[in-house]
Amino acid sequence: MKQSSAMPKENPLTLVVGSSQKGMIDSIRAGEMNVEDLDLQTAFILSRLCDGINISYDYENLLEEFREDLHEFSPKLVAIVREDRGVYKPIINYYLPQSFNKIDEPCEIVYAKDVLQEMEEMNKLI
Repeated sequence: MKQSSAMPKENPLTLVVGSSQKGMIDSIRAGEMNVEDLDLQTAFILSRLCDGINISYDYENLLEEFREDLHEFSPKLVAIVREDRGVYKPIINYYLPQSFNKIDEPCEIVYAKDVLQEMEEMNKLI
């Protein structure tokens, strides 16, 4: 259905949570209010909205470098370093087999193809 040009365009968030609740959310974004200050109804609505949201992780630079190393060295295994950020622990660095003896931080030894797949999938989620 085409929207009439005479009708004001609503912010999609306002359509879901209502204008007073959107005002609370805007106040949180501006640092004028804390999440803990939300009323129960607004907190519940936000929780429901967030349930369907996928979060992505920007792997563009690391992914480009990793693909180049895969092409040049064709490793079967790599050592990956992850950052502990809660539920998803993103890959922040990797080592090729020829550098395994230089590793001085906690890491996982995994198949290179699995690392490539994870970074590609997480990079495209929205």
